[in-house]
Amino acid sequence: MAAEEKKTAAEELLERRQKVEILGFFLKDPDQAALPKTSVAVEFLNQGIEHFEKNEFDLARKAVQDSLGRDHANPLAYELLGEIDNREQKLASAKANFEIAYHLNPKPELKEKLEKLQGETVVEKRLSTYQEEHFLIKYFKEKQNDRGFELRELLRATYLNHSKDFAYYFNHQVAVLLYDEKDFKEITRLPHWVAGVYDGKIRMPINRQGFKDLDLRALAAHEVTHAFVAAMSKLRAPAWLNEGLAEYEENKIKALDLAVFQSAAAAQTLFPLDQLMSQAATASLNDPARVALFYQQSFHFVNYLITRYGMFRIKQILTELSKGKDSDEALGSALKVSPVYLEKEWKATFIK
Repeated sequence: MAAEEKKTAAEELLERRQKVEILGFFLKDPDQAALPKTSVAVEFLNQGIEHFEKNEFDLARKAVQDSLGRDHANPLAYELLGEIDNREQKLASAKANFEIAYHLNPKPELKEKLEKLQGETVVEKRLSTYQEEHFLIKYFKEKQNDRGFELRELLRATYLNHSKDFAYYFNHQVAVLLYDEKDFKEITRLPHWVAGVYDGKIRMPINRQGFKDLDLRALAAHEVTHAFVAAMSKLRAPAWLNEGLAEYEENKIKALDLAVFQSAAAAQTLFPLDQLMSQAATASLNDPARVALFYQQSFHFVNYLITRYGMFRIKQILTELSKGKDSDEALGSALKVSPVYLEKEWKATFIK
């Protein structure tokens, strides 16, 4: 009896761990999950998540389908299939899989995905397509002005520049959706100050009033950086590093305005480093001035790290993050210094 009880406890622990692993990708409370019926199904689904994080979409789809072959009623598997289809711009298939997942587990996040997908599907019909080795480009074709070739060359040049900077090359295609300004606002539903977004796909407006070619190049540099960071960190890079690196690349094209940072530094109202690195603290930012400070301070700190330690160490930080470490652990492993020391050393470069 005792041996049987120990086995049951061990099985419960294993199931709990597997549930956490699955939901680690979806960032949900493990208690909300419906656990697959067999450990084999769980194993295949975990494999699918691992392949998805590496942008190995064909392998991810095969693993998830194998999981569903053993547990055909797992909403997490259908949601992941929807995510894979969505990344590959297979919108009809993504919608079908999200609908099944929602039927099995009607959570609000899935409803939001379906609503966003519905809007994107309508706009998709108005977009032209241009293929490139690393990008699937969907773009708003202005009257008598087909910019497909120009946009392809811009993204190709941006990719080559970033691959040299990061000494990293990805072999999957990233969907790049270039909307008119009205469609960009309706689909993303982001605040008016947001110029572009990466959510697994790069989304940018290309006909914003007053938007010049230099602005488009700078925005492309920013958003393509997110695709590199996502691949290198397996989707685990925190906002401060993600945005700091994106701003770093953008600044090479068009110099950033650091007035908000400089004012906060003078007034000693910068984010403490532990707060800057806190996902919870930064996710709740909604004041435009504080958002601007977050971006500018992240850039300034990341620029310092690159100048002081080199891009190679930044890559090491991203690698450590890809293993599931938090910012403190990743910085400690890659730089062999504590965040407290880093903050003091960084501030000494601009506070006299």
